[in-house]
Amino acid sequence: MSPEKKIFQDRYLVLLKNDVMELYERIVERQDEYIEFFSLHREREGFKEVFRNRFSEATMFDLSHLPVEVIELSHDFYKVIDDIYWYIMHTQDMPNTIQDTLVKRLGPLKKKYQNLIFYIDASLSNRTE
Repeated sequence: MSPEKKIFQDRYLVLLKNDVMELYERIVERQDEYIEFFSLHREREGFKEVFRNRFSEATMFDLSHLPVEVIELSHDFYKVIDDIYWYIMHTQDMPNTIQDTLVKRLGPLKKKYQNLIFYIDASLSNRTE
């Protein structure tokens, strides 16, 4: 791989890592806040901001700069995110049930998050050695 391609790949990896970390933190750490807001106002607009991510705006060209393993793990991670988002935006469940469902779905999400971050870090460390 040429030095220029390595630079592009590293940049995409760092951008992806930042997006994954920020998204995961918003979903997990602000869970009580956005469920409480929904409980009080029954408005779903706030969920759009919680689940906003740059990966959904990435092009095939952007993704082509990533290692295959990272592409696959990214897909797995963002698929779970999309499933959670779809559920929250369309459910008729009450807030307590939504929170219980989130807790169940965040377990598998955490594993996918950890795997993805591990592979991104490994790909980045291979580039600097």
